[in-house]
Amino acid sequence: MASKKYLADWRLENVQDDAKGKIVTKTVYRGEYFVFADEKLAHQARRIYPVGIAVCCACLTVLLSVNFPAGHQMYCMLPLVCCSIPLFFCVTGCFSLCAIKGPATREQRDHIGPRLTGTLFALMLFSGVSLIGQAIYAFTVSWDDVSLWMALCTVLLFTCALFLFRKKDCLTMIPKPQKECKAAPAACK
Repeated sequence: MASKKYLADWRLENVQDDAKGKIVTKTVYRGEYFVFADEKLAHQARRIYPVGIAVCCACLTVLLSVNFPAGHQMYCMLPLVCCSIPLFFCVTGCFSLCAIKGPATREQRDHIGPRLTGTLFALMLFSGVSLIGQAIYAFTVSWDDVSLWMALCTVLLFTCALFLFRKKDCLTMIPKPQKECKAAPAACK
């Protein structure tokens, strides 16, 4: 489904269907195309981001499914539950990153660049708040081995999100260069 923001990039065109000879209406992208600023870094991002986001998903699954004593406290668990929303958007952005072959549309560029880095920042923020809550729990209530495992999983989640956030330069996209016109400028239009 198209959003209003990207609707102006698409046009409806009537073309003749070769098989039946009828005129068919098709959608054609007329917006600007984008390519990665450095294809080598983009290839590196296609290898790093799926692994990093899979580690984040595994950590969050462990944190939400294991019955940790600190998990009974709202200030420890609520930020972790909130982590599931940005993590979902990280997964969808990672799928978009891995699915792009060739130039990207404006919608794909926005889905990969700013949205993916923004959700990674939100993931770091929520896991950091949970770490603060776990530290409060450890100093006020008790600290045992099980709570230590919860803290280690949360630190791993935070560290992995931080590592991916710092690799955001790999996701930089620039407008696709137009082919140079060797003929008269009027013929290029």
